[in-house]
Order: sequence, then structure tokens, then C-alpha cells
Amino acid sequence: MEEERRQHARVSEKLRVSYKISGDKAEYSAYSINVSAGGICLELDRFMMDSAVLELCVHISDNEEPCLFTGKVVWQNTNGLEGEDGKVYYDTGIRFESFDSASQMRLANYIQGKINTPDVNEEKNEP
Repeated sequence: MEEERRQHARVSEKLRVSYKISGDKAEYSAYSINVSAGGICLELDRFMMDSAVLELCVHISDNEEPCLFTGKVVWQNTNGLEGEDGKVYYDTGIRFESFDSASQMRLANYIQGKINTPDVNEEKNEP
């Protein structure tokens, strides 16, 4: 049996993320596939080199400022899939490298809330 390597609880969430590639002025947008306190998996419409550094703004709520992180690309699925818009998208794993404590706490609380909230779509097991 393969041992789980993840250190943080991960939740499947489609969060809006804006990002910049370190050293580039252009800002891009993407959506997350899943997120943990240690990193995020994004659906990117561009190929990234391993170890590329990204400045990330993760929008966990429309009513609050985004959480700010600097992250490093640790893997990318090179078999991109074509989206409805005709673009090719790549699942991309990013490890958070630096962040302010407020962003870290807000994201951790958000994830914990998702873990502790039962899915209303799940069927209830009644005796």
C-alpha cells in the first residue's frame, strides 16, 4: 500500500486565483482544483517550468481581501486538456513558500471549515 505523502489536509475547491510569474508584470487568472495549507493545485492555461516562482492572490471570499502567497511550481501535468474555450489547461501543483501570518490563518480556517462541514449533497445514512 502506498503511503500518503501529503502533510496537510486538502479540500477540493474551485477558488479564483490571480497570479504573476516572478519577474513578470503581467497578471493572469486561474481556478484551483484543490487547496491545502501547504499548497494549491491550479488549472493553468500555460506551461510552467518546475521551480517557477509565482505570486498568488487566492480569493477565498468575494467579501474579503485575497490571501497572498509566494509559491513554487513542483509539478505540472504535461498532458493538457482542451477546455470549452479552446485553450489547453494543465493541472499544476504549487507549494506555498512564503506568506504573511494573516493569509496563512485565514486559509487554514477556511480549509478547516470545509472539512468540518458535511456535504449537503451526500445521502444521509439512516437506520
